[in-house]
Amino acid sequence: MNLTPRKRFQQTPDAKKHFDLTASESFQKTIDAAVLQHVMQVALKGSTYDPQIAMAEYHRILGAIEFADLLLKFADPEKPLERKDTLNLNHKV
Repeated sequence: MNLTPRKRFQQTPDAKKHFDLTASESFQKTIDAAVLQHVMQVALKGSTYDPQIAMAEYHRILGAIEFADLLLKFADPEKPLERKDTLNLNHKV
């Protein structure tokens, strides 16, 4: 059976370190701020007058949010990876 990259990573000693790091409040605040910074940069550079550019910018933002979610859940075997249907960020920081 071929293991996914996530399953292989979870079998390494680094998985516990990664889990502890991403579970920290400091990392949560950092990843939220990084995603917000990315959204701001995309919004400032973008053009909403062209629907194709706006759609590309939307997908850039969505990709950043999905990557942040993947990074946060990567070492946790209990949390399934799933596609997010919302662009809402955690505002409890």
